[in-house]
Amino acid sequence: MQKRTIDERATFKRLRPVQVIAQTSRPGLKDTLWYLLRRTRLTLRADAATVLFFDEASLRLKPIVSDGLGEAVEEDEDLLIPLGKGIAGRIATSPNGLIFHNVVEMPVISGASRGGVKSVAGVPLRIGDRLLGVIHVGSVVSVFFEENDLLILRLVGERVAAAVERERVLKAEQRVATPPQESL
Repeated sequence: MQKRTIDERATFKRLRPVQVIAQTSRPGLKDTLWYLLRRTRLTLRADAATVLFFDEASLRLKPIVSDGLGEAVEEDEDLLIPLGKGIAGRIATSPNGLIFHNVVEMPVISGASRGGVKSVAGVPLRIGDRLLGVIHVGSVVSVFFEENDLLILRLVGERVAAAVERERVLKAEQRVATPPQESL
């Protein structure tokens, strides 16, 4: 029982920075996502963090923003990950997220370099039952992440999903409010 109390205290101590994350609002979705990723990566002592969006038309995930190792994520059409395939694809189809303790021997689906990452933890981004994407963190140390890390990622994931959905709704409202221009 005492070990559980110590574990809970340690988890709550690590959750304090997440409270700051939860209160974050930056102008522009990408800036908000990058800031959330940075804070999450530092909180979890991870070496890399990435958000991927789900494209409903192609049924694939596309990296949008990263922080840490290989953070230069470009909007490259070649970086599309099928649902259920690779690390991000498997995270997307999981109900509550996954931890991979040794990804070195897993096939690379996206063609992007892992940058020495050996352990990955991630959660799907959802609003209700609708998949919006994935957030995952990586470490160059094998067997690094624990269930408490998934708890933190779920909390951050809820915030990221809310920010993504808010941006989608704002853009839809702008399209409706802006009448099409007539051609001359």
